[in-house]
Amino acid sequence: MVWCFSGINYQFILLQAVEADVKARTKGEMGAAKTLCSPFDQPELPEGTKCFASEKPAKKWSYWGRSY
Repeated sequence: MVWCFSGINYQFILLQAVEADVKARTKGEMGAAKTLCSPFDQPELPEGTKCFASEKPAKKWSYWGRSY
């Protein structure tokens, strides 16, 4: 999935807010979705790609999953 986190300190707050929102929306008996990792080799993002959670411009690819 693509999302809007770029690693800059002030955007870390955005990361926490977006991740908290995704966790709240996906929480169930089996746990909530969370970021797992971001690959070092980032595939190119098509122009205009938006974050799946916040609809802001996407900055990088990241793996999301659920712990069971």
